[in-house]
Amino acid sequence: VVYSSNYKGIFRILNPRVADLTGYKPEELIGKHFSIIIAPLWREEISQHYFYQFKNKIAETLKEFQIVCKNGNLKWVEQKVVMLREGEIVTEIQCSVRDISERKSMESALIQSNKKFQNIFTSSPFAIAIIDQSTGKILDINDECNSMFGFIREDLIGNSMAT
Repeated sequence: VVYSSNYKGIFRILNPRVADLTGYKPEELIGKHFSIIIAPLWREEISQHYFYQFKNKIAETLKEFQIVCKNGNLKWVEQKVVMLREGEIVTEIQCSVRDISERKSMESALIQSNKKFQNIFTSSPFAIAIIDQSTGKILDINDECNSMFGFIREDLIGNSMAT
């Protein structure tokens, strides 16, 4: 999605792709403040972010946050904002926005998977060693491995299983 707004954040021009992203037709948003589609939990942070950009005359920023679609669903977006100036006056704000919901969902799933693995690794009643397949080096051992074999984690990490 590509759009422009005035220095107050009022939508002036939106390309038709906004309907695919938000469910709103361009004409439904033109003349409204951009915050209308920002998820409520993000409004203050986004407001502060762009105020900081405006105040410090930062020409371009990139920010990830959630929006609320017309149907009420939340989506993650990444927005690039470019402030155009004539001298000291901001004349226009040009933005490009892309949907990053799938990436954020995958990141969340990866974090959850890592948490589950870490829980299994640390609480397992079995001795577990994590070894880099390509180098044979020990990356980590759990507490049960320490207890069962009397190893000290710091003495093993980084050593090769071949030695």
